[in-house]
Amino acid sequence: MTDDMSALCMGVHVLDVLVRPVEAIPEGQGGELVEEIRITAAGSAGGTALVLAKLGASVRSAGAIGRDAAGDMPVALLERDGVDTELLVRRDEHGAETVPAFEVEAVDTTGCGDAFSAGFLRGLALGRDRHDAAVLGCAAAALVAQGLGTDHGDFDLAAVERMAA
Repeated sequence: MTDDMSALCMGVHVLDVLVRPVEAIPEGQGGELVEEIRITAAGSAGGTALVLAKLGASVRSAGAIGRDAAGDMPVALLERDGVDTELLVRRDEHGAETVPAFEVEAVDTTGCGDAFSAGFLRGLALGRDRHDAAVLGCAAAALVAQGLGTDHGDFDLAAVERMAA
């Protein structure tokens, strides 16, 4: 067993504002004294990257994040803890483009984000540009949305490509 670990955390990066204790939400413009307020990098990729770096892994983080204060802060917090953020795509740096979802009869959206990510990555691996890879991701998500859970349906790449066409 080796102590070396390299990881790529890909996905959601957000900024969490944590307050404790919160016993009640003040009405209107009211206030409440609290013991602690913290701000941290979080999200399925951001939080995982942060903890892996604390555990001694060599970590790179990839995903899309805003070019504003709410995007700058989690990047700075990740970098502070040793996470390589070079692969984070800052919104508007490469241009933003809308890729609409497919209209389907949705039964459950659990796993649709995972299906989109898988379809998008598969599209890139097949040599497609980002737009076409995103369309493939949307098609995979649409197929998953028509049933219950990420593993819904008996589909393969050919079925996803047919939906995307």
